[in-house]
Order: sequence, then structure tokens, then C-alpha cells
Amino acid sequence: MTTIRICEESDARLMIKDGSFIDYINMWSERFPQKNLLTHIKELHAKYGLKASDARMVADTMGADEDVIFEIGSNALLKKRNDKLTAYRRIKDLWVAVDDITEAFDYQPIITSLCEEGKILRAKSAKELGKSITVYLQRHWMRDVLLTFGEHEIWKVSNDNRILIYSHTPKEEFIFHTEEDIAEQIEHYRTEHKLHFS
Repeated sequence: MTTIRICEESDARLMIKDGSFIDYINMWSERFPQKNLLTHIKELHAKYGLKASDARMVADTMGADEDVIFEIGSNALLKKRNDKLTAYRRIKDLWVAVDDITEAFDYQPIITSLCEEGKILRAKSAKELGKSITVYLQRHWMRDVLLTFGEHEIWKVSNDNRILIYSHTPKEEFIFHTEEDIAEQIEHYRTEHKLHFS
């Protein structure tokens, strides 16, 4: 992963105002050329006759999945992966994807607690906690609301039955809005933070 601070937030705001910000971002993006992973695999297959799995392995060794992080001040960044830029905003020390980098600086989401850290850690059954969270989300789901899950994740329910999960690193993760997936995520959360239960 390559990380570069390309400007401060105040500079970005000035460029947004004068209309030069997107060109500035594109200039930086062009300095780190990437190919779309699927396109790269198809090219390797066509050029060398590799099977898809072998072409994927070659693409990976050539850095196809390497991230380039463009920091914009301390609270906004762009992540370039497979020639696609994704904008993130820091919320409660966690990186949440936003639709547009120009919106990231003024992004003021509604944030509510879904499940406190202690409840996650003390729950006797991840399955039972997963069931109660599923019921809660079905009854109280609101569009564009961020839900804190413990101290290390923010969840956002999407329109396509997925739960987008954000953490301390800018990455795209999701689970499906099912009791099973939520219970599995609870167990993953416990393991990730080195919590062991009998």
C-alpha cells in the first residue's frame, strides 16, 4: 500500500470552490496507473493463454490489488484500487465511505448506537445477539443512518439487503442482513479484538 498526503482540507475546500479539485485528484491518480482487475486478468489470459486462476495470481503479483491512499488532511482520503477511486471520511476514528469526495468535508451523518462494546463482549450467545440485532434493524432501519457497533465498527444498512461495515482502515466489507451473517460478524468481531470466550 502506498500512502501520500496530497493536500490539506483547507486547500481542498479552496479547489472545490474554484472548480479545480477534480482535475487535481485526476492528476494525482494518473501518477499511479492501475488497471481494473477483471480487465487485467482477461488481458493476461488472452496474451499468455493462462487459466483465470493463474492470470489472477499473476495480476496479484504485479500489484493489481495494491491500494494507493491519497490523504486529504487528517479526516478525508481517497483510496485507489483496481483503477477505482473511493472517498472516505473519518467518523469517530473509523473510515466511512462517502459517495463523493467533495461531500466528505461537510458530511454530517446521523449516528446512533446499534450495540455497545460491553453487550458484544458479554453476550452469552452470538446467535441470540444476532437475532435481536436483526429484529431491531428490521423495525428501526432508516436510510443514511450510521450505526456504531462496539468501538471498532460502524454499520450502514444498504438498499440491497447488505450491511456495509467500516472500521479503522478504509476498506469495503459487507455482510448480508441475516441472523446468520450478523452472528458470524459478532464472532469475527470478538476474534479480531482478541477476545476469547468459553
